Amino acid sequence: RAYDIAASRQILIPDVEHPGLLVMVHELPAGKGTQITEIKSL
Repeated sequence: RAYDIAASRQILIPDVEHPGLLVMVHELPAGKGTQITEIKSL
């Protein structure tokens, strides 16, 4: 809860070369920074 990720705003889902890779970029609330999630499917 320190970063309040649930209240973040998604700002980017970039195109990636690998078909099993998902990258999401979120802006955290109250100027707490940026959060990046990378998920790779096998």
